Amino acid sequence: MWRFWKKRFKWSRLEKGKDLQAAQERPARLFVEARLSNPPRKALVGICLLAYEDEDFVYWGYPYFCRLFSNQRCVNEFFKSPRAEVADLYPEYKLDFYSLRLRERIRACIREQEELLDGVHFLGFTYRMPPKIKTKTDCFEIEVRAYRRFRSSGEERSEKHSYYLKLSRPDLALLDYR
Repeated sequence: MWRFWKKRFKWSRLEKGKDLQAAQERPARLFVEARLSNPPRKALVGICLLAYEDEDFVYWGYPYFCRLFSNQRCVNEFFKSPRAEVADLYPEYKLDFYSLRLRERIRACIREQEELLDGVHFLGFTYRMPPKIKTKTDCFEIEVRAYRRFRSSGEERSEKHSYYLKLSRPDLALLDYR
């Protein structure tokens, strides 16, 4: 989609702390959910990225490539969220994509619960799409849509399955599993 008529901000200028007065204020919860929902990407465009931080705010947005065959990134709009609230909600907000610790905990919880099933030998699962993560005041609510592989009655099968997890903050203890 062509964006000739809109105001564009260069990501490199935002990273240096320039043009920050144009940021729109958003709740810290939205930033954390956007950050945790980032899928792994080879090029750092189209995902929620942290542009700049000062003592009061975290500045973030969704950059895209300014031109074809260009390494320069731009945003049409970018946001700011209160830094103290962001740090309270999720101290690992600076990590790229969703936290490796959180991703490992999701996989471990699913594997532990699936291996408890009787008569079924759980072989593993693969994501159909990135997990949907909602941030609550005391926990993370996570929905994982995956293909579940298992062996039952001697034959190996695969089926679509949705997992719903609730993990406490900040220790990521399993509170609920469906």
